[in-house]
Amino acid sequence: MISSNVFNFQTVHSNRWNEKKFWKIDSLKNLSGLKGKIVCELTVTNCYSFWTRDVTLGDLRSTKPNNIRVEKEFCEATYAALSGLESYENRELSCVITIEDDDDAELSWNWKMNEPETSTMALKFTLGTISLYPVSKHDTVKMWQEWMNFFIEERDLFMIKRDNFETRIEDLSEINNQMKEKIESISVDKDNDQKSLTGKVVRDHNIIYYIIT
Repeated sequence: MISSNVFNFQTVHSNRWNEKKFWKIDSLKNLSGLKGKIVCELTVTNCYSFWTRDVTLGDLRSTKPNNIRVEKEFCEATYAALSGLESYENRELSCVITIEDDDDAELSWNWKMNEPETSTMALKFTLGTISLYPVSKHDTVKMWQEWMNFFIEERDLFMIKRDNFETRIEDLSEINNQMKEKIESISVDKDNDQKSLTGKVVRDHNIIYYIIT
C-alpha cells in the first residue's frame, strides 16, 4: 500500500518574524518488511534551506520508545502521524520540525497520552525523531522547482475540490428549493382537501336535518 504525498506545515511565532516550516513526505509505504526497506522520502524546509532523507523501516523502528511494547501499535501510530492524520485511536497526533542551524534539522512525531481522571493537563510523548541532511546549494534550486511544482499541483487540486464543492452546494440548494415547493404544494392540497371535506360535512348535515324535520 502506498499513500499519496503528504504535505503539512508548522508556523513558529517569534518576536521578530513568523518563520514558516514545511514538511513533505513522498510515497509513504506500509511499515512492514525488512529494516533496510525505504518507506518514504522526507523533506523539510524553512523557506530558505532544505533538509532531506530517505527513511528506512529500520530508521523508524530504532526510534520506538520503551513504553510502547507492541511494535504493531508503534508502526500504526507512526504511519498515521506521517500520513498527516490528526489522531490515532482517538488520541491526538502531531508533528514538530526543529531546525537548530543549517546542518541540523529534525522531524518529531508525538502522541497524546491517555489522560488519568485526576489530570488537568494533556500530556504528550514523542513517538520518534528523524534527523535530516542538508541539501547542497547546487541542489537547492532543483528542490525549489520540485516544491513549486508541488504547490501548483496542490493549488490545482484545491481549485477542483472547491469547484466540486460549490457545484454540490448549488445542487443541494436547488434540491432544497424543490423540496420547499413540494411541501408548499402538499400544504395547499391539504388545505383544499380540508375545505372540501368541511363543505361536504356541512352539506350532509343539512340533508340529514332536512330529512328529520
